[in-house]
Amino acid sequence: AHGSADLRELRLEWTQFQRVGSLTVLRDGLQQTGTVRKFSMAWCGIGDEGGEVLGDVIRGSSVLEEVDVAHNRIGTRGGEAIARGIAESTTLVRLILCDNPLKDNGCAAIARALRDNRSVNLVDLRDTGAGKITEGELKETLAAKSSAFKIELPRSLFQHDAW
Repeated sequence: AHGSADLRELRLEWTQFQRVGSLTVLRDGLQQTGTVRKFSMAWCGIGDEGGEVLGDVIRGSSVLEEVDVAHNRIGTRGGEAIARGIAESTTLVRLILCDNPLKDNGCAAIARALRDNRSVNLVDLRDTGAGKITEGELKETLAAKSSAFKIELPRSLFQHDAW
């Protein structure tokens, strides 16, 4: 259409999403628009339900390259949903999840999903509760990745020379 522009970046930092319904509307809008490449919802107070919606967005997008949901309340269930989205994504390149209470199982699910994903080359899991389960999963994931892949983790998790 004459005069129209594609929305390529959507930044909603510090916007509080109190109801799951508002996240569902956002998901549907992102999927219908189909042009957003960079998406940020840092500091929005989203929890596991938001993580589930985000997993749908990542899975359903054919253009989304960058997602930043740092400093939220996404826990294990939300992390597992995001992991399902990562497993099916062919466009996501960068995922920022730092400062979310994903815990070890949520982080491990993401590490497993990254193993076969060929598009993601940067993931930030600092201050997410990653632990020994994640460490084991990441060893296998890192062995399968190219040297261009980068993951940000708490220094205390990996105290190995190889990391």
